[in-house]
Amino acid sequence: MTNNTGVWVVIPSWNGEEYISDCLDSLSSQTINHRVIVVDNGSIDNTVQLIKSRKEKTLVKQNKVNLGFAEGVNIGIEEAIKNDAKYVALLNNDAIADSRWLENLSKYADQNNSGVVTSKITNISGDRIDSTGEEYSRWGISYPRERGDRESTAESGEIFAASGGASLYRVEALKQTGLFDKDFFAYYEDVDISFRMHHKGWKVHYCKEALVRHVISGTSSRHKNFSYYHAVKNLNYVYLKNMPSKLLIKYGLLFVLRNVFTFFTSIPKLKTHIWIKSYLQYLTNLPSTIRKRLEIQKNSSISVDYMESLLTNRFR
Repeated sequence: MTNNTGVWVVIPSWNGEEYISDCLDSLSSQTINHRVIVVDNGSIDNTVQLIKSRKEKTLVKQNKVNLGFAEGVNIGIEEAIKNDAKYVALLNNDAIADSRWLENLSKYADQNNSGVVTSKITNISGDRIDSTGEEYSRWGISYPRERGDRESTAESGEIFAASGGASLYRVEALKQTGLFDKDFFAYYEDVDISFRMHHKGWKVHYCKEALVRHVISGTSSRHKNFSYYHAVKNLNYVYLKNMPSKLLIKYGLLFVLRNVFTFFTSIPKLKTHIWIKSYLQYLTNLPSTIRKRLEIQKNSSISVDYMESLLTNRFR
């Protein structure tokens, strides 16, 4: 095992007793030195006791209530930064990392001065792609690249956004960009922070050699309508906060049409009440979101043409 004590791994967990041992086992076999922090979001199962009973030393931060992915991982990131971390990797508690996962991510980040590097994520059996990075469209929609494919053709290189489930963040970039936005709670906070990294001139990359297997929706699937509620709200946050003004004017109608479409498709799914609840929360936070937008746009160092080149035309 080679030395690299500047790498920390933050694992957010909520009632993750079923998965956490396999996740920690995969980290104990990594080929570079690192520190692990599990941020427990008010679990009522035996997650914390299980972690503390293991032989390796894992730092546990316990929250009394579920603060969500965004605020939860921020607690771990802040601890890593206090301890002079160079990189902070995030890993879902229902994910299993290849033994060279951290080595490949940190090596790629070093060689390319990346703000963040994301992984090749498959389903738990490894026969389907979950994500090879996140893409973002002019309609204000984000989606995992190659999801559902049996094989990946994606090469390592620049991508719009990194998946928060298995990515390595450069602390220097996080200090400039800011940490995850707690208003998101869960879903698309990773797209938001990647968007903000672009604004600061940092590159977001994909490394095909960094391999992770993931129990897709292992946590969120336990709660009906959880992902739908946060997705509707958070896609609006991402777009309004980050889309450059010229592109907001150019593609704003597409954004409106996409919102109308999601409302009407919520009707046959019997999710209209969830859509309305989500949208009301988005409107409640609108003044705060606008303030964040003004700050992001004022300090953006990226050209509008370059940002536009990163967008796709995909609607669904």
